[in-house]
Amino acid sequence: MKTNSKYWLIPTAALLLVVLFLFPYRLQSRADVSAQNTNFQLDTDQVLTIIARPLPDTSTDGYYLPNVDLSNATLIGVDFSAAQLSYSDLSEAFLLNADFSAANLQAVNLARAELSNSNLANAWLLGANLEHATIAYANLNNANLEDTTLTGADFTASNLTGINLRGATIADVSLIGAIMEGVTLPDGETYTEGDDLVARFGTRDNP
Repeated sequence: MKTNSKYWLIPTAALLLVVLFLFPYRLQSRADVSAQNTNFQLDTDQVLTIIARPLPDTSTDGYYLPNVDLSNATLIGVDFSAAQLSYSDLSEAFLLNADFSAANLQAVNLARAELSNSNLANAWLLGANLEHATIAYANLNNANLEDTTLTGADFTASNLTGINLRGATIADVSLIGAIMEGVTLPDGETYTEGDDLVARFGTRDNP
């Protein structure tokens, strides 16, 4: 009995259409998992997964996570050294003992974040928002905080040696016990021991 070729061509064509439709979707799903999207919300379990697997970056050995939403995240002791986190939202995040040394934190939102005992040495924080952030007992040696908003921030007993505060807003900032050697102040002048920063810039107290 001769089989009519017309009947087996129909299901074969249908199968090809399904494959062609689903294959690009599969690729897109894999791309999403690689975290290359620049704007997404992370749940706690997803945060731990991404931190455990840094993405390749030709310029640094750190994580490549620009413009991500990590607001309210709990990331105690996280290693973000040399990370690319520009324009990300870390507002109200709990970042105790975190390592941000040499990280790119340009325009990052760190408002009300907890950064006590963290390492921000040589970090780039140009234009960042640190309003009411707690950065006590932290190391900010040679960090760039130019044009940052620091209103109400707490730098109690932190190492601020060599930081750049040019153009920064430092009203109501707490500086009790902070090391201020070589600090460039908002007006471009270098801090000298005994300078009255309360009178000049409205800080909450003097070092």
